[in-house]
Amino acid sequence: MKIAQQFSTKADLVYQALVDAIIGNRLTPGTRLIVKEIAEQLSVSDIPVREALKMLEATGLIETKPYIGSVVATPSPEWIEEVFVMRAALESMATRTSIPFLSDADIQNIIDIDNRMKEQKHNSVEYARLNREFHMAIMGKTPYPKLLSTIEELLVKSQYGRAIFGLKPGTVKTSDLEHDQLIEALQSRDAEMAEKITRDHRLRVGNELADAIRKAPKNTATKQLEANKQNG
Repeated sequence: MKIAQQFSTKADLVYQALVDAIIGNRLTPGTRLIVKEIAEQLSVSDIPVREALKMLEATGLIETKPYIGSVVATPSPEWIEEVFVMRAALESMATRTSIPFLSDADIQNIIDIDNRMKEQKHNSVEYARLNREFHMAIMGKTPYPKLLSTIEELLVKSQYGRAIFGLKPGTVKTSDLEHDQLIEALQSRDAEMAEKITRDHRLRVGNELADAIRKAPKNTATKQLEANKQNG
């Protein structure tokens, strides 16, 4: 793990390093998170690591098991469905309330991001990063900052499930079409249509991801959990 430099406290630094490792699937479901090992890797004391683990547990990315301690959580389809239902409601609201404040330059920037994203169809990491940038650019002018911060928290959770299980073939193509429809709604300043497209988009992706988890052979996360147990 590497530690970033743009955070104010050591606990924040450790938290982000662990989030990046979990979402990047370098810390897989069932992996034990040992305080002293993490502290040594990141060159910090035990205290910020313990604080970061408490923060992570609140997000649902890790859980505490009796006699074991903190482990990377295994996302369930029900958990994913709940996260995406919440994202659908909140992101559609943020989109609707942001549109009146988007300038022509803002919309052109959104179009530029979408074009770059379409060039990265075979680079899942970069595509995901640009996808996040695309939607945050649309929602970013909402006058409700707490709404945006809540969406950011949910985004971390949904990225975790997608990193482990992915989505079925064809999802990127469908998403691109929905993005085109969303841009058309932005250009016509149709806030209600943009709200509907965003809500439907999130619900579809959530349903597909939950379905992927249910259909995963013996469940990808369960296999990893068993391998971690065998390795101590």
